[in-house]
Amino acid sequence: MTIVDSVLSAVAKIERLSLFPTVFEVVGTPTAVVAELDRADAAGYEFVSRIDTVKSIMMAG
Repeated sequence: MTIVDSVLSAVAKIERLSLFPTVFEVVGTPTAVVAELDRADAAGYEFVSRIDTVKSIMMAG
């Protein structure tokens, strides 16, 4: 398993999240990062919705 933290939001902002499933078989994120993303979502940052989309793709694969 590959653990991603701050790189997750950076890659989401440049709209390249599709790279994760092509490079890593399993990706995990620390709970502190998930909480930070929840706060960003509540604040209205659009990149968070991109992360949710990729999470569903990675989980389905």
